[in-house]
Amino acid sequence: RSDGAPLLRLMTPVDLQVVVQESLAQWSPVANACQVELDLEAPAVAMIKGDEESLRTLVDNLVGNAIKYSPPGATVQVRVMRHKDVVELHVIDEGPGIAPALRERVFDRFYRIPSQTQSGSGLGLAIAKAVADRHGASLELDDAPNQPGLQVRLRFAV
Repeated sequence: RSDGAPLLRLMTPVDLQVVVQESLAQWSPVANACQVELDLEAPAVAMIKGDEESLRTLVDNLVGNAIKYSPPGATVQVRVMRHKDVVELHVIDEGPGIAPALRERVFDRFYRIPSQTQSGSGLGLAIAKAVADRHGASLELDDAPNQPGLQVRLRFAV
């Protein structure tokens, strides 16, 4: 359903930190139920050009996955950073991470890691990647710094 739809939408100025704050507020009850803390670090403003609805879907997918795969007592760190001509979004969880050999494959629709025990359709990261691509943003997966888990990095040119 999301294929092609944003092409018809006008790209407008969007404050990414506001989109992230709204997503975290939406996910807060789920995080509390899972005993996962949400931690946000963001500048006052992080403007990018984009489609707000699809950006919200992207952030919701990343935050939802981070909560889902983090164990009770974990913290999901969400960082929005503004550099000279780049806005970055980092979502860092304390879950099992994704093996380097599978990091490109998880962007394929309906792909699920064979050993995965969590329920899901295998669409979340594929949707996030499609939205990032339509916005000219890079999306990378890496090991979480200084802990087990996954770090998702998005970079938007401004």
